[in-house]
Amino acid sequence: MFFQPFTAFSTSDNLFVFYFMGTSEENINIDNQSHSMFIPEYPLTVYAAQKHLEGENAMPISGCLPKGTTLELYISKTDGPGVFTVTDGRNTLYSESVGCEEFETSYTLSSTFPFATSEKMITVKLKENVQELILSCPEGYVEWSGMNVILPESYAVERRL
Repeated sequence: MFFQPFTAFSTSDNLFVFYFMGTSEENINIDNQSHSMFIPEYPLTVYAAQKHLEGENAMPISGCLPKGTTLELYISKTDGPGVFTVTDGRNTLYSESVGCEEFETSYTLSSTFPFATSEKMITVKLKENVQELILSCPEGYVEWSGMNVILPESYAVERRL
């Protein structure tokens, strides 16, 4: 295995430390697909997420999502009519009618990691523990330039090189 560390600044001026990792062994808890390529300060950002919703195709975000978790969506484009909703499977946590709009976005982090902020951000903060969030927009289209799922501060860990 080899490591090649270097530093770079994201569009929000947060320092990230990137690692290019290589190994000849498959499935040994190494990111062989190079999806992460960095060890950031808390919160962790994953750039390989779905980027849009269309029609009946909903997007689940599943796992243990504790009370205080925040979902941030930087919206880049909508096309309606339709209603964009975020639910926990039982309750609607966010709902908004969408029309035909485009929103200004920042530069992406890179062509490999197309994360960018935009002038329209939707924020949902969980008031209780949930096992799944479901994003949907039946009869409409929603595209985002960036998504953050931020666990509560109590989940932060010190990261060392």
